Amino acid sequence: MGTKRSASLVIIALFICIILGGLAAFLGWKIYLGPAPEILADKPPQYLGEETPFSLLIKDNGKGVSKLEVALQQGSTEKILLARTDLTAKDPDGVKADLKINVKKMGLAQGQAYLEVRAWGKRLGTFFPGKFSSRRFAATVDFTPPKIQIRNAIIHMRRGGSALAIYEMSEDAKTHGVTVGARTFPGYRPYKDDQRIGVCPFAYSQDEVKGAEIAAFALDQAGNKIKVPVNVRVRWKKYRRAELKLSDRTINILSSRFAAISPTPNGAPVEIFTWINTTFRKEINQKIKSLAQKTEDQMLWKGPFDRPRGQPMAGFGDRRTYFHNGQSITRAVHLGVDLADVAQSPILAAADGIVRHAGPMGIYGGCVIVDHGQGVASLYGHLSSTNVSAGDQVEKGQKLGLSGATGLALGDHLHYSVLINGVYVNPVEWWDSHWIKDNIIQRYEEAGLPFPGAKKAEKPAKS
Repeated sequence: MGTKRSASLVIIALFICIILGGLAAFLGWKIYLGPAPEILADKPPQYLGEETPFSLLIKDNGKGVSKLEVALQQGSTEKILLARTDLTAKDPDGVKADLKINVKKMGLAQGQAYLEVRAWGKRLGTFFPGKFSSRRFAATVDFTPPKIQIRNAIIHMRRGGSALAIYEMSEDAKTHGVTVGARTFPGYRPYKDDQRIGVCPFAYSQDEVKGAEIAAFALDQAGNKIKVPVNVRVRWKKYRRAELKLSDRTINILSSRFAAISPTPNGAPVEIFTWINTTFRKEINQKIKSLAQKTEDQMLWKGPFDRPRGQPMAGFGDRRTYFHNGQSITRAVHLGVDLADVAQSPILAAADGIVRHAGPMGIYGGCVIVDHGQGVASLYGHLSSTNVSAGDQVEKGQKLGLSGATGLALGDHLHYSVLINGVYVNPVEWWDSHWIKDNIIQRYEEAGLPFPGAKKAEKPAKS
């Protein structure tokens, strides 16, 4: 009898241990694994088309994510867009996923669909899967591209020059512009009462390949894109080649100005100058490109730009080879015009605009960059002093500063550039009243539209 009772007590004790052990394991699983992953979507798409971006962030609460899936569902059909199981490592910033969704290739019909995101937290052994969470986002499948029609006749331009395209879009167009080869120039809507009209200043860069494709494009909310060719005739220009012979004294002066920021501050002057004229020049031009792309949607200028005072010393697009002791040491393209007047000449704004930069700018020394709207900007380099600050609104003829010999300059002069969406163009065109009339104003006239730069110009009522 006692033996049976002891056995019963053992069984009861084992049962209690199993219950307590299971409860402890369960509580440990809950505590160890923490809450389920949090699924965050940055602007989930409302439309799905040929190239729709979808960005996700999975917050793992410091425990890790073991699995992530993204599925596209329509009716009884499910397409797995992403399946990852390589996410066991903890990430303090969470797990990021960036998708490009092309529903046209999936055989789905236009209409309602859903994006479902599933995430599993870190597993605990074989028997305890990670915490599961999911989110579902409704979207409309749409792979019909917008429409676009060119409103211009033949456009004539030069290599290194500027042009303007005007087109009419369907109302579903979200972004638009012009592509020249691999470069994209954004378009703008000049008339508030008719968002169908788009305009795009664009450039055929001095370093663009011959015969580059030029097309206007429109992109809708779903990422559907349409491109139509723009009828452009490009006159091919050959640029002047110049050989600049640098003495030891010149090399020493110029290299000493930037030695402290060079990778080899104690290196030979020729080595430092070569870095200045190649790597550093490229970095500065990239910085200028970014500044010049910060632009107003509306045209801020009216009529031709004012030509800065001074005698021309160097032209746009000059191919320069620098020699030292009879040896070629480096090359560069001159991306503006150099104009020399009396020392410390007042430098005036070529057109109305907003100052985007005023201060040092590497090889250009003291520098002012003015945004004239719709991607058009002007640059004034080698200044000895500036009279404006970033954010200032300036009028044509307003003093920006004084000429000088700062940066990579020896004698007092102005380096003047014009840029279209960060691409350097021949500035001479922009101070030529005939060029402005034939290549900007006439584009609006042939499209049957008023020139927005004219005072009190209003878009006629829709027909």
